[in-house]
Amino acid sequence: MHRQGFFLRRLGRKLLWRYPALYRRFGLWRNRGDCRSGDFDVWIEGYPRSANTFAVSAFELANPGVRVRSHRHIPTFVLEALAADKPGFLLMRRPAEAAISWAIFWNERLDRCLDYYVDFHAVLRPNASRLLLAPFETVTTQFDRVIVDLNARFGTAYLSRPHDETTIAECFARIEDKGRCRVDGLNERRVCRPSPQRVPLQAELRQVLANSAPLQRKLARANDLYEYFLRQGTVAPARVPAASPVPGPDQLVVDSRPLEG
Repeated sequence: MHRQGFFLRRLGRKLLWRYPALYRRFGLWRNRGDCRSGDFDVWIEGYPRSANTFAVSAFELANPGVRVRSHRHIPTFVLEALAADKPGFLLMRRPAEAAISWAIFWNERLDRCLDYYVDFHAVLRPNASRLLLAPFETVTTQFDRVIVDLNARFGTAYLSRPHDETTIAECFARIEDKGRCRVDGLNERRVCRPSPQRVPLQAELRQVLANSAPLQRKLARANDLYEYFLRQGTVAPARVPAASPVPGPDQLVVDSRPLEG
């Protein structure tokens, strides 16, 4: 029954995500929000664990009062934002690292996290050339560059803070404050900032991924999509590594610690 339920979920993604008019009623019913609502000024979206929370925290820190739509993790919302010509950017993280982080967050199977990565990006693939992309490496080391490119692309005048230790500390403090408001408190498996407690889990899942032929096939499809987006989209400049069939150490970044979210 569990396998059948997951099959139906993937089928629903393929049938509904590409068509906002169809998805809208379903999304409202599932309490996922109204994909056709225009009550936001800027959007920040991406596959989960692609520095979504850090990007929003850094943006809001420099631009208090600006209405940000984020954390939908459903491509239909991006399609509608593009149709409305709203300013915003899509966060991109290498598939292996993103899927591993998402699997830890939800205690989910790695194959299903890779399937979600593929489903999410496959819907947006026809619009890749219309997107401003913010790679994980840029967001977590040079977020001010993302804002520069956002303003240049859309003619906006949003502010940025220097990407330094002070800004990073303030962002992490905001993230931890929100984490403490959760029912389970500040859960180190889920908190959207570096946590040494996740390092052993990450290493274990890297081994699982590296030693599984079925998972490698799924990862290859996800890598193809990742590389396609980087070729077709407008990429905020930074050190953007090519996707790898076997994930390397999760050491992307600031403050000498891997950044999540």
